Amino acid sequence: MSREKIAGFSRDAMLYGLGNTLGRIVGLVMLPILTRVFNTGDYGAIDLLSISYMFVLITMKVGIPSGLQRFYYQEEGGSRRRMVTSCAAFLFLLACVLATGVALSSDFITRALQSDVPGLRRGVVALALCMPMETIWDYSLLLLRLRRRAVVFSVFNVIRVVLTPAVTYYFVVSRGTGIEGVFYAKLLSLTLLAVGLVLTARSEWTLPLRWGPVHRVLRFALPGHPGLIIRTLMNVLPQYMLAAVAPLSAVGLFGIAFRLSNVMKVFVGSFNLAWNPFAYQNEGAADEQRLYEVAFKGFFGLMMLLGLTLALFAREVLTVLATPEFVPAAVLIPGIAIYFAVDGLTIILSTILYTRDQVRWATYLNLLRIGVFLAMGALLLPRYEAKGLVVALAGSALIYLAGYVWRARRVFPLALPWTAMVSAMAAAGGILWFFAVTEFPMWPTLGLKALALVIFAILLFAVLLQSAERRAIGELCRRVQVRKAHVV
Repeated sequence: MSREKIAGFSRDAMLYGLGNTLGRIVGLVMLPILTRVFNTGDYGAIDLLSISYMFVLITMKVGIPSGLQRFYYQEEGGSRRRMVTSCAAFLFLLACVLATGVALSSDFITRALQSDVPGLRRGVVALALCMPMETIWDYSLLLLRLRRRAVVFSVFNVIRVVLTPAVTYYFVVSRGTGIEGVFYAKLLSLTLLAVGLVLTARSEWTLPLRWGPVHRVLRFALPGHPGLIIRTLMNVLPQYMLAAVAPLSAVGLFGIAFRLSNVMKVFVGSFNLAWNPFAYQNEGAADEQRLYEVAFKGFFGLMMLLGLTLALFAREVLTVLATPEFVPAAVLIPGIAIYFAVDGLTIILSTILYTRDQVRWATYLNLLRIGVFLAMGALLLPRYEAKGLVVALAGSALIYLAGYVWRARRVFPLALPWTAMVSAMAAAGGILWFFAVTEFPMWPTLGLKALALVIFAILLFAVLLQSAERRAIGELCRRVQVRKAHVV
């Protein structure tokens, strides 16, 4: 039974991975446009506005998406539709109120950024108007996940990949609207996509609205929401702390490094999209512990390989995607990749806490992380600026993961190769250190990096998987070879 469940979960994860990857590709496709139109200072202003917008948006949701995932499968028919529609209406109303407040405060926000970029105030207003549309977009995508409609999820993300860069190019390059054009494009794209999603999910909507289901969802989700706020705050604080001690050009370089490292979040997000419904559906099952162990080992291996790949080839990727002014951001990417990889591993552990009524511990651990980050940042930022900020991020994430492991094992013991995993993390750090202190010509360096990555992947495979698991994968590979030979 575990094998069939894992196969189904893997299929959903791959489909969500495709959709989520395409959604995140929007950010990468935008890099060549934005870095060729704006300098590092302008990009710093765009980055500060964008991360502040996402923080406000996530905070405004008051945990309803998490609560909806918990109760969606416990309701059926009209009761489920009332819960879904009432929660959606509640969130949309909150977003409209918040958008009004942000739009009215646009002059204050522009002055607070201390930027003389033309059109910035109009950009803030456009970004405020995006809030209701983005709320509907995110909520409708959640419904597609809960209904296991992974193909439709991916289709809408494909449309977004094509639509958003095209509209941005039209406003920013063809019309020459400057920084405000970036947010006009976002508003237009989100409006079209949100309307399409609402129509696609029309079978989920019903009237009249009821406060009772919303109250039930809020009672479950609100205790863990402070933890989510703190976790999200970690995506905002670094840039604002850096802006306090360095010019906007430094914030722009950090923003480019952070955006490129967001490739890690593609896979973290894809895993999370499939994992939460899967974990809640199998809560209390006889094979639950085995499912957690297999998922954690597989996700750990994926995070290690992706993080090391991104860190090793950061300079080469930036050379292709951005102008020379932005290439120095490559030195920041290894530390940010470590931060995203380690942070992503807590997804599985946090689900353990949620299903064991340990929600408050998510808040405690997030408070621990932000406290460590602020302490390390205060110590390192004044002297090392962006590099010190990256060290503080990676250090706080490692302590955060250690706290999650400690608490999760007290309520749900996991039989995992902890020593081997720590050794793998140390080996990845050693590889990065070697290439950081050693200089080779470009082409030999690329070959050596690829060789190191392959060797690391083989060793990681050997230490993570048990002999039975390795034999099963070997047998699968042999069957593939036999089928290929038969076809030939």
